[in-house]
Amino acid sequence: MALFFRFFVVCFGIFLGLVAAGATFLATSNGFNTDFNSMPDGDFYFWVFIDAALTWSTIFFFWSSLPILAAVLITEAFSIRSALIYAVAGGIGGALYGVGFLASIQNAIQSAAAAGIMGGLVYWLVAGRTAGAWRETNGRAIEKS
Repeated sequence: MALFFRFFVVCFGIFLGLVAAGATFLATSNGFNTDFNSMPDGDFYFWVFIDAALTWSTIFFFWSSLPILAAVLITEAFSIRSALIYAVAGGIGGALYGVGFLASIQNAIQSAAAAGIMGGLVYWLVAGRTAGAWRETNGRAIEKS
């Protein structure tokens, strides 16, 4: 039962990490104008930002689902719970994504690495702090008489 619950926690953590990565990429790349609040339709541009962040999250998931799955499996198997590991893994994955697929966007590598770091940290907050917890017992030792 613990493994079943852990599966949903990991999926939710990946989802929130991807949303954070998409928003971070959009905010750090040059594709977003920070002066949208001074415009008459400020609320409209806020919702455009949210929609674009979710779109980038989908793109990140499409291109990086295998590295994300590999990182999650390794950290769950070895109960790695360090926030630094998740940030470094996300940053490396984001930088590789920026090198491979976003060459036409200015500052793509830096923006993608920042997005990966943010995604890794958000995943750590949701699911990474308790990685491998499904394997632990509830503290009671089984004794044979």
